[in-house]
Amino acid sequence: MTVKEGIGRPHNKTRWLSKGLESLIYENRKDQTTFFDIVVIGSGYGGAVAAASLAGLQQHGKPLSLCVLERGREFTPGSFPASMTEAPDEMRFTLSDRDQAAGSLDGLYDFRLGADLNIVLGNGLGGGSLINAGVMQRPKADVFDSNWPQALRSGTALEKHYLEAEELLGARRNGQLNTLEAHADFGKVAKYKSIRELGKQKFRPAPVTIAMQDDTETSAGIPLEACTLCGDCASGCNHGAKISLDTNLLADACQKGAKIYTGASVVRLIKTQVNQKAPWTLHVVHTRRELRERQGDAFRINARHVIVAAGSMGSTELLMRSQDQETLCFSKELGKHFSSNGDMLAAGFDQQMESNSVASDRIPFNERHIGPTITGIVDARDEKGRGGIVIEEMAIPSPLQRVFEELVTTSNTLHSLAKFNRGRHEPENLSGDPFAVSRDAIRNTSLYAIMGDDDADGELRMPEVRERIGSEIPEEGIIGVQWPDLGRKPLFKKQIEQLETLSKNSCIKGRVLPNPGWKLLPESMMFFVNNQLGPLATVHPLGGCSMGDDVRHGVVDEFGRVYDGDPRHRQQYHEGLAVLDGAIIPTAIGTNPALTITAVALRAVAALRKEWDLESGTAEKQALEPRPWYRHLPEKLYDDYQQTEAQVIERLAGDVRLRDRDGKSIDAVVEITLAFEPVGVRELAGIQKGESHSQPVVLKVIPEAEGIPAARSHLRIFTRKDWDYLHREIHRPQSPNELRLRQERVEELKEKWSCYAASLTGTLEVFGRGNSGMPGRIARGLIAWIPNRGLRDTCQQLFPLPYEPRDTSGKMLQRALGALRLASHAGEKRLLEYSLNIDKEMDFGKEKCFDLAGTRIAGHKTLTYGRRSNPWRQLSQIRLTKMAGLVENRDAPPLLCLDTRFLSRINVPLIRLTAQQDQANAMLDLLSLGAYLARMMIGIHLWSFRKPDAPLPDEPNRLPGPITGLPRPGVVEIQVDTIPDNRVSGLNQGDPVVIHLTHYRVEGSTKPPVVMIHGYSASGTSFTHDTIHNNFTKSFWEEGRDVWVLDMRTSPGLPSARYPWTFEDVAGADIPVAIDYIYRQYENGRKVDVLAHCMGAVMFSMAALNPDYIIDRNNPWLEHYFGNGTLGKPGFIDGFFENRVRSVIFSQVTPTVVFSPDNKLRAFYMQHLKELMPDNYQFRPEHEPTLADDLIDRLLYTLPYPEEEFDIENPPWNPSKRTPFTRTRHRMDALYGRDFNLVNVDEKVLQHIDDLFGPMSIDTVKQTIHFARLDTIATKEGHNLFVTEKNLENWKFPTCSFNGKDNGLVDFKTAWRTKQVFDNASGAHYLMLKNDDFGHQDSLIGRTAYDSVCLGLKFFLNQVDTNALPKKPQPPEWSGDSKNREEESTARLPRKLEIPWCGPVLIPNEDNDVQSMRILTGSDPVFGEHTAQLFVPLYKEDGNAEQPCLDDSCSYWIAMASVPEKADNLPDNFIRSMPQRDGITICEIPAETFRQDDNYLGLLVLVYYGDIPAIRKIDDLVMNGVTSFLETTKEKKLWKDALITWTPSIASEEISIAFGSCQYPAGLMDGELAYRSWKSLDRALSEKKDAPKADMLLLMGDQVYVDATAGLFDPQSVDERYEWPYRKLYSNRHVRKVLRQLPVYCMLDDHEIENNWGPLRIDHDPARIERNDHLKDLGVDAFLTYQRGIDPDSWRKSHNGRTPLWYHFRHNGFRFFMMDTRTDRSSRCAATIDDRETTLISEDQLRDFREWLDKCDSTQPAFVVSPSILFPRHQVASGDYPASALNADGWDGYPQSLREMVRIVADQGCSNLVFLSGDEHLSCDATISITIDDQPACKIRSIHCSGLYAPLPFANSLPEDLIANEHWSFENNGKEYSCKIETVFREDIRGFGNLSGKGPAENLVFAPITTTPVTKGGDNQ
Repeated sequence: MTVKEGIGRPHNKTRWLSKGLESLIYENRKDQTTFFDIVVIGSGYGGAVAAASLAGLQQHGKPLSLCVLERGREFTPGSFPASMTEAPDEMRFTLSDRDQAAGSLDGLYDFRLGADLNIVLGNGLGGGSLINAGVMQRPKADVFDSNWPQALRSGTALEKHYLEAEELLGARRNGQLNTLEAHADFGKVAKYKSIRELGKQKFRPAPVTIAMQDDTETSAGIPLEACTLCGDCASGCNHGAKISLDTNLLADACQKGAKIYTGASVVRLIKTQVNQKAPWTLHVVHTRRELRERQGDAFRINARHVIVAAGSMGSTELLMRSQDQETLCFSKELGKHFSSNGDMLAAGFDQQMESNSVASDRIPFNERHIGPTITGIVDARDEKGRGGIVIEEMAIPSPLQRVFEELVTTSNTLHSLAKFNRGRHEPENLSGDPFAVSRDAIRNTSLYAIMGDDDADGELRMPEVRERIGSEIPEEGIIGVQWPDLGRKPLFKKQIEQLETLSKNSCIKGRVLPNPGWKLLPESMMFFVNNQLGPLATVHPLGGCSMGDDVRHGVVDEFGRVYDGDPRHRQQYHEGLAVLDGAIIPTAIGTNPALTITAVALRAVAALRKEWDLESGTAEKQALEPRPWYRHLPEKLYDDYQQTEAQVIERLAGDVRLRDRDGKSIDAVVEITLAFEPVGVRELAGIQKGESHSQPVVLKVIPEAEGIPAARSHLRIFTRKDWDYLHREIHRPQSPNELRLRQERVEELKEKWSCYAASLTGTLEVFGRGNSGMPGRIARGLIAWIPNRGLRDTCQQLFPLPYEPRDTSGKMLQRALGALRLASHAGEKRLLEYSLNIDKEMDFGKEKCFDLAGTRIAGHKTLTYGRRSNPWRQLSQIRLTKMAGLVENRDAPPLLCLDTRFLSRINVPLIRLTAQQDQANAMLDLLSLGAYLARMMIGIHLWSFRKPDAPLPDEPNRLPGPITGLPRPGVVEIQVDTIPDNRVSGLNQGDPVVIHLTHYRVEGSTKPPVVMIHGYSASGTSFTHDTIHNNFTKSFWEEGRDVWVLDMRTSPGLPSARYPWTFEDVAGADIPVAIDYIYRQYENGRKVDVLAHCMGAVMFSMAALNPDYIIDRNNPWLEHYFGNGTLGKPGFIDGFFENRVRSVIFSQVTPTVVFSPDNKLRAFYMQHLKELMPDNYQFRPEHEPTLADDLIDRLLYTLPYPEEEFDIENPPWNPSKRTPFTRTRHRMDALYGRDFNLVNVDEKVLQHIDDLFGPMSIDTVKQTIHFARLDTIATKEGHNLFVTEKNLENWKFPTCSFNGKDNGLVDFKTAWRTKQVFDNASGAHYLMLKNDDFGHQDSLIGRTAYDSVCLGLKFFLNQVDTNALPKKPQPPEWSGDSKNREEESTARLPRKLEIPWCGPVLIPNEDNDVQSMRILTGSDPVFGEHTAQLFVPLYKEDGNAEQPCLDDSCSYWIAMASVPEKADNLPDNFIRSMPQRDGITICEIPAETFRQDDNYLGLLVLVYYGDIPAIRKIDDLVMNGVTSFLETTKEKKLWKDALITWTPSIASEEISIAFGSCQYPAGLMDGELAYRSWKSLDRALSEKKDAPKADMLLLMGDQVYVDATAGLFDPQSVDERYEWPYRKLYSNRHVRKVLRQLPVYCMLDDHEIENNWGPLRIDHDPARIERNDHLKDLGVDAFLTYQRGIDPDSWRKSHNGRTPLWYHFRHNGFRFFMMDTRTDRSSRCAATIDDRETTLISEDQLRDFREWLDKCDSTQPAFVVSPSILFPRHQVASGDYPASALNADGWDGYPQSLREMVRIVADQGCSNLVFLSGDEHLSCDATISITIDDQPACKIRSIHCSGLYAPLPFANSLPEDLIANEHWSFENNGKEYSCKIETVFREDIRGFGNLSGKGPAENLVFAPITTTPVTKGGDNQ
């Protein structure tokens, strides 16, 4: 088959000089190897010089071949990021301690982030020249000192090469240096004037490689356009003005015949001994990870000569990785003499001259007048020696504008704290707000790059590389810098001082701010962070392979020849190997090094040419095609920019004393709920356009937040008595089937128990200033600071303890003055002032107590530093100042506190987004708001961010030991498992996992032993520590009871604690083994009493409630312990705990746990952010605390605690006292909530807090998020399989729980809740003990725990001993009825009927026209698995659609996976459903069920929980139950949420299809925005208009994203990754509405599996193939279940183990073929890309498609649904076809399939064929006219619909990515097939599209789904 490419097609826009590595591999696909005489690795300055100098040469008359290998990709003008929204896809980053790079590996920017130095590198064809400033500056001669080779000292040897380099690179033009002054508009560049004023006599214009005039040509003859002065040089020039290396030296090399391949990473260099012609072999792989994984083995290039020019980092790493002691040994200097070139970044903030250094993407390019990145140089180098510095001003490109503005403003805020806050603050004037970004100040802010000599004594090191699947190809780009003392070099302090001096002595003035990443605070305040410095930053890394005169002094010689480091070898060099780039520079240059690197390379190449005996070639230069443009950017990027808008929703409540309508004073609780009108986020962030008198932002109260019924702006008042009773009712479920605390239920109860309710209007004024002067602020700040911490800090600094850091600065007087300055800031007041009007009275349940309508409520929040003040409490509490009837109390002013539980229940984190341009811009705006608040908090509350006292130096002892007065305990350890893998450092796969049992024996005791089980991250020392007064172990031992303390695998005293176990892992092995072992230590066995604390109680409950699920029968260590076959014996597991446990005591946590309000909100946040949590978070860092640790601890010191605890942690009048426990306590409480009441714990216990708590795994803690969400314990997947009616009936143990009311982890109401459920459900007595004064952990370790807790527990056990427990009453019915439970009654069912938790979803059976409908429903995970689904037709009562009723015959269907045993002959209305998959059930209903009359409302779908009674009872149960359900839900019309309103359509000539793809998931704040496409479709379906309404829905792939963060922070558990995305989708109210109205046909694509998933070749590593296939199976199973309504196991069985996902169907007579273009594709790589076996769809699917096509009526449109786009083709696929097809993921990525599809439709003349597709996140309509041998064959359409929610611009295709109009042809079997593609892009169609009409396909109209606006917002693309 012959392909003719590019007929009439414009030049490829993505490539010019290069091909991809895939082309090289494809050209050599047979041998997988090739040969070049010369290979250059890298295309930076050294590599480009080598390529240009050596290309086109010959040896002995024979032309030499040369290739350049570049890791990055080629960029053409217009392809660089033009804004911050495009930049993320161009970022690659590596952390210094990680062995794998992340992000886009071929992205433009390569960030190397380390503890000592951060490095920014260019990654693309042209290297650093793509993003650098292009400054070509010569160093001083003194730089070339003794560290350089002898021949280069003094620098004279480079003089002529410098001149040559300036000419070649474009820094010199017509004999003159090329500077800004050559530009016609240079006078408009303000920053040039500013730097000139700064430097005065030391200033000179910078010679730069930027075209200043339109007639500029490069040294290779490439024409350029004049600089637009846009300022975006550092993000890549989109205007064709930059003289980067691809326009000169590399272009020159191409003209001479060099081959350039991009996307090629060299991972190893091998020196061969046998092939003298090609002594070097390079292992080359694709840079992009997905291509690399498909490649298999590395491609091999053999070469005679190799020049390594991959930059300092890349070249050093390659040599280190390639080093082989036998054949390839290098100098021991490898990696040493690394330099940052003395780089320092600093800002001159708010200077007195405009600098206009910051580019903005809101300003047209040619109106910015920023100038090139650098325009001038201040040369302050010493006359002699290497001292002194060079200063250059810089431009900030528009993609970095917002980040820079926030950083520099934050830095200024911090540095302002060292100055007095002068002037008077006025409430209505925010002018000059120091916390807000001021655009005037930014306009006058300069950024400076400073360079000097840093001694070049850094070192490059490779990290430890962990084993990973298929790791035969090593990761590249992971080398890191080790340079601990870099930041403390005097150079950098001198640089800042010199810049300050220059600024002060010039007229620009301003404040000099050093790089905040390096130095966070001004010098006078650095003691706040222990004088710790952060990493510096450089863009000029040098060294690592430094030059030297011999192998002892360098890695290479003066010409880059690499020394042989093996003394056994005779040769001095590795022949044919050279390094030529910044890596060989042995010292800092002290100025921009590019010119020096080029000059050194020119000199070296000339010498190498002679040594290698290379001659000039005779071939003429090849002409290059004109340089292509990827796109021509519009002058203004945003024509109609949508500001990010956010809405604030809050509820506050608190105790208030009020006078009622009779004047009587009553204790009341006031609750205020407020929804505010959306406001611009930037406005909230205080971003100022100027310095005019700025007013505070005013938010307006609106009646209700859209979509959240509970968020109505209203006031409720309760009596205190009713409020207490109300909350007991809220948390008092009648049965396990009422465990979930729904907000609707809460609102109903509050309405019932309120004594007054009214709507509210009004305003909130945000962050106005309180009236104050400087003296008052200083006085207020100092008066609070001295007792808060001033005395203690002063004492600790003057008299430190031996283990505390000692301050030797002697600057106490300066610090005292600094305290005055800080006080002037701390005393500032910022106010949030509420002014509310009580409007109309609302319904309330109790007798009316107040007449408040028409009155006003006023209050405020005040952010200021005060005595015992806390910033978080200040922001969450309103002080009421005015309210009718308010009884004022100056000693205890009424405070209303934020109701965090309300926010978690409505799923709004206080602020939600209501409009955005896109998510990237929205995140930037939210970053600005967060930064503004952070600056305000720090500026006012810096003293609150106190560093905790140093912990005691003692090594923690975290396992139980001897107790004073008790015999020495016995210890036994039992192995229960092994470490599964190597994911945790220090734990190796196969290491034993043990439990640790400590036995405190009472000789002769006959009482049952007590087993004590600790909580998570706590150890058994909680029960045994000798500092605890009368600890629990001692107390029970003295009662004559044997005590066994169990330390499970999660105990911090055991190494295994750091592994991420699930609670089920522990519950299923550790607990049963421990209990059985203890039981068997006594003659004939003795039942034990279990005391389990916190998560220990959770794990015991899991094991005891559902042992059959929990106990792992496959654990070989359990089999070993219990004996082979024991676990499988009938009844062994079921009766296990009943036979061994006598009674149970729960401490704080019970199976029906309700977390504290703060923890509920914490869990809500962590649902979205949990993957961002650090893996290594520990309460006591094992290493010396870093600056990051210090900042975290200071932040955590602001956690809100009661005032009495504040004084314990900060003793006001005992300045010498230390509190070494605070770091551990705060780190614990940040994770769990307030862990103990500090007042209750003895100081000696606190001193040893690290003995009690310790190492753990954050991943394990994440499981508790499910507990908080469901209000009960749950599996790691988030399902309640424990607290169910059935399980509780088997709970036989007498049970006691003790709960502290002051518990910060768990709501005290857990006790009420558990007692209610256990009393009603379990077969055991339940005793509840409570204590008003205790919290969580202090109930065990508190000083009075014995008297307050332990005595009660002893009483309980004594009652059990004597069988004196009261007889358990007969449990009442769930319904509250008193009827007995012997026979099922109709009263039980209504409590157990619920609308589906997710769904219902209509999924047609795809066999022919719709004959049946699959209905998917999901049960509420809090209830466990449901029993049945009910389908009940509803009708209009008396024609009223709002009044549903049943039909006369009361017909219904009931579906179950398994029918009751009593059912012999099932009635016709019984349906067998698919077996449940984690609560998801699919039932198949005949289509005629939905064909009803005009009175028909729809089919009601309900889920039933509970046992099914006898068949004869079901009719009555259903009818009575459904009737009761309708009655109880009619007011809020909840029945509508479960009503299927679809009815089948009849065959028609007209069709109307809604279709779309790509539903990116909602984040923390964009829940409403994420589903607005569905909202729009729902509105279109409900609108009464003449336009055709869609009668079907096509979802064409990426309905969910299992990899929403592209692998950075994606969940790893199967359920969270593959199940919950569907549940979240189907639970959204807008999605549910649509899917109840339309049948949905789905096909999956990559994001249901993994981004760009594809099969791997069979010759790959088996482990990698297994993982890849496993991912596919998981994704396919979830797809079949949730999108197709098919049981995956049954599907595979019926298809002989295969999973064919394609299918076809007819809808209203129209034929559809749903293609599987994802899982049915074959593996591919560059070598096989055009093989016949490399296909997008298999031969089986193609055969089915042909058969389907044969059946299609040629007169009627037929539709092919393909997630992958057919046409237009991708630019990246067309560069070097077919090899370049590897870069595309659509049909054009599989050349054979694309041609075959065109051939099939052309041969059959299918002119009525329409291809529908998704995936690209844009909308277009392509018409393809196909001819065969120039004769018309057919015309088809390829319609592509936009993403439903695709908010990340960098992930979305642009029209420029596709070839809109082209002729494309190929030959097959002697025929020429030609396609003329004409494409119209539809920017008006965003979200769902609609295809409707009748007649031929060309008449169908592709249009937006609706023209009615839904919400404000910009592109959702």
